Amino acid sequence: SSVTPDSVIAGTSDLSVAVTGKGFVNDSRVSSVVKWAASGIETVLVTQFVSDTELTAVIPAVLLKDARTAQMFVQNVVLGGISQKSNLVSFVVRALGITSVSPTSALAGGPDLTLTVMGKNFVLGVNHISSIVKWVLNGDEAVLRTRFVSDTELTAVIPSALLKDPVMAQVLVQNAAIMGLSAGFNG
Repeated sequence: SSVTPDSVIAGTSDLSVAVTGKGFVNDSRVSSVVKWAASGIETVLVTQFVSDTELTAVIPAVLLKDARTAQMFVQNVVLGGISQKSNLVSFVVRALGITSVSPTSALAGGPDLTLTVMGKNFVLGVNHISSIVKWVLNGDEAVLRTRFVSDTELTAVIPSALLKDPVMAQVLVQNAAIMGLSAGFNG
């Protein structure tokens, strides 16, 4: 009947969800598994039986890398291949994106510059993930000291060392796991 959480920001690492309902089983003849359905493909998730009303499942990061709406359901798999499917519950993977950056330029050789990044679905500490701002120049990326203002605004400091020469750089927002980086998304 429900999946908790029922949405996440694109780029999240593997995510454990709780699935509640009724009629879940785990014995030698029948077992309940959670499935993810998106773009016409069904994926069996690693499922742990908790009780006849609760399962936990892990949605792998590869399924969470792009924005989309998927369907999740439970299937009771019977020895011999006959099975029953539950109703579908939606799971939303929301896009992370930049809508504007201010200022859009600075003088070479200037002091540290505070950049305001406006966008959508920025996070701070959600499922151990936070949004960070990166400076990208010639394929090299530098993580900027980022401050979360809201789910639509971040500020970041571009150090003067990155501004010493005239350059054309890009800025992106990436979701970062507290203990390491997760998949990145453009801005």
